[in-house]
Formats: sequence, structure tokens, C-alpha cells
Amino acid sequence: MRAVEQALNDWQRGMLEALTNVDAPGAERVRESLPHLVVTGVCGCGCPSFNVRDSRFPEVVPYELEHFSNGVTPDWEGGFVLWLGPDRRPIALDAVIHDGGETPPDPATVTASAAV
Repeated sequence: MRAVEQALNDWQRGMLEALTNVDAPGAERVRESLPHLVVTGVCGCGCPSFNVRDSRFPEVVPYELEHFSNGVTPDWEGGFVLWLGPDRRPIALDAVIHDGGETPPDPATVTASAAV
């Protein structure tokens, strides 16, 4: 059964905006997708990780993901990773958690860097 797509909430949108605010190859294309992204799934473990797709295009089956950027924040012990799908558009935001009980950070506190 296919998951129901839903609009990004404020936190998800803020995190994606923070993680796309980097100087990296293809960044304009990634940022251009932001207004059109919808959530296609969330992690079952309870962490804030989620999957997205650009609603203007058919869903793509990721056979290989591209690491686009990383994010860290002073009030989160872990970090965040933004992944692109084969069409070079956002497909997932992964939260790296060291303590599962942490409250997700304010996106305004995130410092992003391009993947190396």
C-alpha cells in the first residue's frame, strides 16, 4: 500500500531550507524544488527523518542516492543529512540521533555544509 503524501510541516520545511542553503553543485535545482516538496514517509523509529518528492514529477525509485549536505546545530547531539534521488532532487532528510529522546532542534540554529 502506498503512503499518503502530505504537505511539509513548518519544522520539515525549515530543515530543508537550512540544508539547501549551501554552495554546492546543483544547489539551484535542489532549492527550486522546495516549494513543491511533499512528505512521502516518515521513519518508523520515531526520529524526525522523513522522505520527500517533488510533486511536479513522477515518483522515482531510488537506485542510488547522492549525499548533498550535512547539518549540525549546538542544541542537537547528532546531525542531519540531505539526500538527493537519481533526478538530483531532494528525496530524504536523515536525522542522526545519539539520544532518541532529544527534541528536534530549531531549524534556525542549523549550520549546513556541502557534502564532500
